[in-house]
Amino acid sequence: MRHLPWLALCLPLLLVVQAGSQTPVVVPTPDPVTVNVKLEGPTEVPAGSGFPVFVTAPSDAVVRWKNDLPIGAQPPTELTDNSGRTVLCFFGSVTGTYRFTMSAQIPSPGLDPFAEVEHVVVVGVPAPPVPPEPDPAPPTPPTPNPGKRKLVIVRESAQQSPELARVITALRAGAEAKYLKEHGHLLSVYDDDELSADWQALISGVTLPAVFYVDPVTNVLLDKSPVPAKASAVIDTLKANGG
Repeated sequence: MRHLPWLALCLPLLLVVQAGSQTPVVVPTPDPVTVNVKLEGPTEVPAGSGFPVFVTAPSDAVVRWKNDLPIGAQPPTELTDNSGRTVLCFFGSVTGTYRFTMSAQIPSPGLDPFAEVEHVVVVGVPAPPVPPEPDPAPPTPPTPNPGKRKLVIVRESAQQSPELARVITALRAGAEAKYLKEHGHLLSVYDDDELSADWQALISGVTLPAVFYVDPVTNVLLDKSPVPAKASAVIDTLKANGG
């Protein structure tokens, strides 16, 4: 019992030394996890055509979809390509905008990384409108200058005889068309009811269909005549007027 006072004095000191000698435990920080997601496919599709959407997402991710499809659109068929990617296949699609939004999250202690991607497909893209050819300005009195010429053929609205069609076709696609292209000449064909009031006055008294030879630089009318039976005759008149 005579040793108890000494033990009572040393015990607190021993506890302090032991407590001070412990090494603190460092909790490692989890490595950051990147969620790589992709939606790939066309952005514009003709009406009635099918299309695929290729999906790339980690295999361990929780994937959620939020899709906005046109009324009447059928749900896609889910397939897998050779590389293991999921493919959403639409076989024949209704016209409208298809908006796909995919989110993916990977369970990870304290992190739960998240990513979201969107892809839009427009089905039934309208062809861009063809702008109407501007009404040619009525030419002024002739002062011929050699160079490029513009041929203006004017016909009655309901007038399209086989003979006229052959002449126009030759001027657009035959040997005569090659001459026009090589020399930089222009060809326009109008119905008489498409022309302005000034042109209506210009063609008054002229037997239609008629061809007008115009200098496009000075806007001068060089010649005019009924459309001949052969396109070669149009080229002959063109050459006679400096073209």
